[in-house]
This record gives sequence, C-alpha cells and structure tokens, in this order.
Amino acid sequence: MQYLAVVLLLICGIQIVLNTGQKRLSWFMCSLLLFYSSIVVIQKPHVTAHRFLIITYWISILYYNEEKALRSFPLKSVLILYAATLVISCLPSQQLSLFYKLYKPMMFMLDNYLLLMVGFTVDSRQFVISKPVRIVIYAITVYGLICYITQTDILRQILQPDFLEHYYFGERKRVASTWSHPIAYGYICSLLTLLVLYDYKKRDRVAVLLLLFANVFICGSRTAIVCYFIMLITYWLFAYDLNRKFQVLLTAILFAVLTLESNVVRDDINEVYLSVSGKESLGGSSVEMRTTQLEATMVVAAGSPIVGHGLDYIHEVMGFGTDKWVDVSYEFAGFESYFYSIIIERGWLGVAAEILVLFSILYICFTHRKSREASAFIIATLLGFVVFATMTGKLDTPTLSFLLMGVMLKRLYVDKGRRTTRIIRLICKKNM
Repeated sequence: MQYLAVVLLLICGIQIVLNTGQKRLSWFMCSLLLFYSSIVVIQKPHVTAHRFLIITYWISILYYNEEKALRSFPLKSVLILYAATLVISCLPSQQLSLFYKLYKPMMFMLDNYLLLMVGFTVDSRQFVISKPVRIVIYAITVYGLICYITQTDILRQILQPDFLEHYYFGERKRVASTWSHPIAYGYICSLLTLLVLYDYKKRDRVAVLLLLFANVFICGSRTAIVCYFIMLITYWLFAYDLNRKFQVLLTAILFAVLTLESNVVRDDINEVYLSVSGKESLGGSSVEMRTTQLEATMVVAAGSPIVGHGLDYIHEVMGFGTDKWVDVSYEFAGFESYFYSIIIERGWLGVAAEILVLFSILYICFTHRKSREASAFIIATLLGFVVFATMTGKLDTPTLSFLLMGVMLKRLYVDKGRRTTRIIRLICKKNM
C-alpha cells in the first residue's frame, strides 16, 4: 500500500508541474493535506512527500518563467544571509562530505523559509480555499472525528502500523487524521481556522470552523489548543476595528493563555487537576524535563557554541530516534523545543539568524497595516508557530505555515501597489 501512496503522490506531482494558477495551487494544497509528510519517495538523498511536492511546485514555477514575480519579494537579502549561516554551521562538521555541507542547507531552506517565496508567486486573485481544498478539509476533519469515535485509524494501520503503538489511544486519545503527528495536526487545524476566517465567505463557513475546532481538541495536545486560542485572538486583535474595551479584554485573555502555557504555571494547574481527579499522570512535558533538556543542550552546544555542530547532528551523530540515542544521550529525555535544536546544530549564530527572519516578517506586517486582514494573518501565524515550535518542536508545521504567510505577503504588496496607483490617478485627475 505504501507503493500505491507513492504512485498517487507522483500523479499529484505531475499535475502540479503541468498546471498553473488556481488549478496548481489547489493540487498543491490538497496534496499537502492528504499525504503524510513521513511518506518516503526517495530514500537517498532523502525526499519525503512534502519535500517532493515542494520540488514539483518549484519546477512548475521555473518551467512557466514565473520566478519574475519574486523580483518584488521583500525578504531576499534576509534569506540569503540566513542561508549563509546554515552553510557556515555545516562547514566545520567532520561527519558531512562537501556535497552534504551544501545539500543539507539547501534542503533545509526548501522545506522552510523558501516556502515564503513559493507563496509569494501565488496570484492575489486566487482562492487558497478553492472548492477542492474545501472538500479535502471536510474529508480530513470528518475522518479525524471518525478516528476519535472508533478509536482506530484505518489509513494509518495500512500505511504506518508502528505509528499507532506510540501515539494513539493510550491514556490520552490522539488523532492525526492524514497528518504526520497528532500534535502537529492540532496546530494545522488552528492554521486552517485562520485561513477560513480570511479566505472563505461561503454559507457553510460555520460548519467548517466547528469541524476544525473539534479536531483541535481531539488531537490530544494542550499546546495545540493553546496555539488555537493564541492565533485566533491575535487575528481578531489585528484584523478588525474592535471596541477599546474588547481589545483590552482580548489582550488580557491572550496574556493569560501565554502564561498558562508556561511550564511552571501549567504544572501547578496539572497538580491541582491530578489531586482532584485521582489520576497519576497527565502525560506531556514538565519543568523538570525541560530543565534536564536545557542543561544537556548546553553541555553538547559547548563544543561549538557559535556556529553549532551542523544540520541533522542530533539525529545522525547523537542518534536521536535510534538505539544509539538511548545509550549515549538518555539524559535529554527527548527534545521538547526547537530552540534546543538550533543551539546544538547552528549555535548562537543560528539563533540570531532565526530572530532576524522573524522580526523582518513582523516589520513588514507593521509597516503595511492598511492591509489589515493579511497582516493580521501573518502576525497570528508567526506567533502561533513560534509558540508551538518552542513548546513542542516544529515537526512538519513549517510547510503550510510559511506557504500561507508567503501568500499573504504577496497580498500585502499587491494592496500597496493598488493604493499607490489609485493615489496617482487621483492626483492626475486634480491636475487635469
């Protein structure tokens, strides 16, 4: 069955390459939502489902000479600098050949921030939630509810039977639908909620929002639920002209949600809940676990604190996710934060580069405040992504996050251009 999934994926990739405009975007969005990112298309060099789809989209862009749309892309210099820091972090690595010292940074950019550029090539008149995408959202959310009610996942049993033993139907029920991981699925449903609010005005919008809301709660992750409210409140605050008192109320709620997500406060709440409910454990991360991980991270990072040990050092050298990890690095108790990975693999130079990109995106949003809904979408998505990645690790959430932020960046600049054109026309009319 995995071979069948790869064949279907290849068909979708061909459709993405051959089509343009709305059809290509619909094929791309539907494929991202339907195929697990963990499906391997090519073993070596490692190409997973989402990476394959991104490559096919780039091929289509280049084939139809649409890279011209990137001339006005506002983050070119920042991303070049960011890519340079990735190469610098890989150069000292003795484990990587010269090929992989260049290949790994290129693939990292492809899977992450270059998706901003992919989104920027999307015409502002296209609907991200087209009819096919809407049908797929209905399908994956309804399937998520079926998995929760029946406590089984037929697709996962066929394609990834080992996955069920680790993440499903234990003390905490977890649902991932067609996504790679239950926690990431909750975040993706939160992101799709913002997209529905922004891009979808049909009569059944309430039904779609309710399905997404339900799936956020059945994914089995507190962090995903917190991100849902953070993203929703942030979007409301920046997108609409709200009453002053309502703005203060929403800001207070947002601050409270962020505070509750902090480990110290969350652990105190968990202790109260456990004492009342009589349960022994809620699962998830704790302050003690995070402290252990941070201490171990600093010990490893001390070997190369400025530029880090190179991309994929945690998995390929330290053996995270393998038997070698248990023998050598058990004191980490896993990785609960993307921040730890950056420090070890890219050092403090990598941290500075990450902050530079994020603040550059925010700067663009706050200097284009007249395009309120698009800028609000980017700010809410960026905040939700940072919170999610910091608390849980980014998993495979960058794909849709950066793609949709790129789409909204394009709309910010198109709106700016349209306003400038209108102003010029008004001036010309007055002078005539």
